[in-house]
Amino acid sequence: MFVSGEFSDAELADYERRHGRRPEGRGVAAAFPQNWRAGWLRCSTAPSPSTDGRRLRVDAPTAVLVPLFLILAVALVAVGGKYGWTVAPPIEEQVRVLADDIRPCQRVQAYPKAGAGIEKATEPTAQVLVAIVSGADCLESDEVRFYRRGSDDRLSRIGSLLPTGGASRLSFACIGVAPAADEGAHAGPCHVTLRGRSTSIVGAFRDADSQQELPVVISFGPSGLRLRTLSLPARNVPPFNREQMTVRLRSGSASSATDAGGQCRENRGCLTGRTAAAVAVVPHSEGTPNVLLTAYNVGGVPQAPEAVRVRVWKIEFADDELERGRDCLVLVQGQPRRLLIPNPSISDMRDAMIGRWRPRRSDVMC
Repeated sequence: MFVSGEFSDAELADYERRHGRRPEGRGVAAAFPQNWRAGWLRCSTAPSPSTDGRRLRVDAPTAVLVPLFLILAVALVAVGGKYGWTVAPPIEEQVRVLADDIRPCQRVQAYPKAGAGIEKATEPTAQVLVAIVSGADCLESDEVRFYRRGSDDRLSRIGSLLPTGGASRLSFACIGVAPAADEGAHAGPCHVTLRGRSTSIVGAFRDADSQQELPVVISFGPSGLRLRTLSLPARNVPPFNREQMTVRLRSGSASSATDAGGQCRENRGCLTGRTAAAVAVVPHSEGTPNVLLTAYNVGGVPQAPEAVRVRVWKIEFADDELERGRDCLVLVQGQPRRLLIPNPSISDMRDAMIGRWRPRRSDVMC
C-alpha cells in the first residue's frame, strides 16, 4: 500500500474549509510546517537501543542500594538458617554448630554430649556446657570454652581458658568418672557432683613434653568463673613430680595473672601445682567416698614408663572448697595391696587406671 505525501483536490478543499485558507503547497510539510519539523526532531533525538554491547548507565543511589539489598538478603537467610528467627533451635543443634567457629585444623568436643540436661539444671556450674577445642593438628595448646543458655534459650560463651606463653603444647581433658553402677546419671567426664547438689568441673592440663598432668577444678558462681588446682602430694612420688608446674592462661584478664613481684596468682589466669602421669576424680558410691586417683611412673622415663603405680586419695571439703584429703589403702582380702599397671600406654593411661580401680572400689580404707 502506497500513501502519497501530497494532498488530493478533495483534501485541499477540506483543508480550506477548516482553516479558511489554502495551503502554500500541496504537500503535508507545507500545510503543517511546525508540527512536521517538531515530529522529525523528536524522532531524530530519541535514544536508540544499544547495539554495541556497552552497559547501560545506572545512577549512583541505585548502584549502592542494589548490592546492599542483596547482601542483606543473604545475611538474613544465613542467620535464620543457623540460629532460627524467633524460636531458638534445639540445644543439640546449637551445640553442633559450635564446630563452625573453629579453624580447619581444630576439633571440638562438647560436654555433656549434645548439651543433654543443661536446660533442666538449676545449679550454676551444672548449667555450663564445656567445649574443648583441640589444637593438636595446629601444633597449638587446647582451648577450653564455656557456654550457658541465656534468657532467649540460645547458647552464649561466658568464658574460656587458653594456655599462653609456655614452651610446650598443653592439651586438656576432663577427668571425672561415673561410678559403674550409676553410669546413666552422670553428665559426662567434665561435671561431677561430689556433695549435695554442688557441681564441679574437673579436668587436667597435660604437658606434651613431660607427659604429666596438672589437675584443676572449675566452678561458676555470682562472681563468674573460679579456677584452682587440685593439690597433689610432694612425698613418696618420683622426683619430677615434686616440682611445681605453672600454667598461664588467657582468661578474661590476662594482665592480672601475676602480682607485682611476678608470682603466679591462683584464680587470676595462672595455675601452679604438682603433677602426676594421670589423674581421675571418682564421685562417691555405696561404700566408697569421693576419691582422687593418681598414677605415678615406676621405672623408665616419663615419656615411656616401665609401669605406673595407682594411688588413691579421699576428696574432702574445706570452706566449701574441694581438696585432696587423706591417702587411702586398697585392701585385698583385708591386706593392703598396691595397684600397678605394667607397660602402660601413655594415651590410654587414665582408662587403664580406672579399669584397675573399679574391681576393688569397695575395698578401700581412708
